Amino acid sequence: MLMAIPAENEINYAVFALNKDSAPGPDGFGGAFFQAHWETVNITFVLLSFNSSEIIGCFLG
Repeated sequence: MLMAIPAENEINYAVFALNKDSAPGPDGFGGAFFQAHWETVNITFVLLSFNSSEIIGCFLG
């Protein structure tokens, strides 16, 4: 189960359960960023990260 790819509803729950006022993570983005820009970041990037050996970056232009 630890290696299983999470379901879309689990990913959505995790993103919107983040504390909006938390300090940014190693990527420089905090919970408020991901919640506000979820339509851009979206599940596709998260699932690609789980399916890839690399961390996939999301660049907002």
